Amino acid sequence: WKLAKTYRALNENEKAFPILEKLDYEKPNNIDIKRELALAYYSMGSMSNLTHWQSSKKKWAEISKLLPQQSERWWEAKYYFILIDYEAGNFKEALYSITMIENAISKNFDNDNWDYKTKFLQLKKLIEDKGTK
Repeated sequence: WKLAKTYRALNENEKAFPILEKLDYEKPNNIDIKRELALAYYSMGSMSNLTHWQSSKKKWAEISKLLPQQSERWWEAKYYFILIDYEAGNFKEALYSITMIENAISKNFDNDNWDYKTKFLQLKKLIEDKGTK
């Protein structure tokens, strides 16, 4: 675990992957391991390599199901899930997800307890500025 975190801190995600994937398999409900793996996948993703972003989204979805709704890490998981759609050019999906959170969970998101209201609204503006409604 410590070695994987060290590799992540050094941005050597390709070395962290096998360790984190093995740990995630062995401890499927460990949120810390899943989070590190999701962040590693996210860091490796790009428009030319969407596979890592798709894997990151899968981990963020798993994380959000394990956490109490509206906790700090739950908001983080929701944010990254939507951010990946945005970065992958899936603007309509990202905007739809933000709107669903506003309508079904909270218009004020996390009330900026952890700055996610600001982050979501900034992301929403970026999407709308691209002409997506």
